[in-house]
Amino acid sequence: VSKGPSIKNVSNLVIPVTYNEIPITKILESAFDGSDCYGIKSVSIPDTIKLVGVNAFGGCTALTNIDVYVAKPDETYETFYFEGSCNK
Repeated sequence: VSKGPSIKNVSNLVIPVTYNEIPITKILESAFDGSDCYGIKSVSIPDTIKLVGVNAFGGCTALTNIDVYVAKPDETYETFYFEGSCNK
């Protein structure tokens, strides 16, 4: 998953379970960095996400809430939600 051109208008970001019927399993490294992501205040991530890349939400300076759905206990997850992106 990465940002689209209308991301600057988003305050509550919901990562979908699928896109064009394909399961979404990753949020790419630096996917939501950059000055156009400043308005994102909350992010909802479904349990289909298996990897969240380093600095994935680096540009989300207003981000105060990330809702992560219950993960399957037998799955392996690599998550770096806040590395380099949280200065609060």
